[in-house]
Amino acid sequence: MAGTLLEAIRAVGGDELVARVFGAAERSEAAAIGTRLDASGLHEAPLVARVHCLADIFDERGYAADVVEERGLRLIVHACPLLDLSRRSLVICDSELRLVGLVLGALVERESNIAGGARACVYRIRAREPGYPAAVWTSGQMRAERAGGTAVSTEPARQWTATQWVGERRKTK
Repeated sequence: MAGTLLEAIRAVGGDELVARVFGAAERSEAAAIGTRLDASGLHEAPLVARVHCLADIFDERGYAADVVEERGLRLIVHACPLLDLSRRSLVICDSELRLVGLVLGALVERESNIAGGARACVYRIRAREPGYPAAVWTSGQMRAERAGGTAVSTEPARQWTATQWVGERRKTK
């Protein structure tokens, strides 16, 4: 049924409408997860605590997620309940990437994804300084930004806590 619905949306409005529909769903999910972070007292917690909470939420939804803090912070998703749909439209994977960044208020790079044939979706997560322009980066956007390209986000920067890091230096209030 979900596949039929995806194809119907595409038939009515093309990939642009599919992107708009998933964008609306992404914003709704971000609000719901944000509410849960607030209820847990984690909305302004250090990034690593928010990533662990997001992994728990993903686990509840069938994603079999965990967090690895070795050589940086990574959210690893071992199962994809939307795999069949994701293979039909990469908009779904891109929406999930943006969702992770919006919920965490972090820079997120997808290192691999199941729909592309990998064994897991791996998201590399880094804290960002207040006012930094991009909330979520794909690998290509990270390279473009380093080369002087622009990637602007309307999502406001979160305030830093004393335990978040920028590269190798510690940023404190």
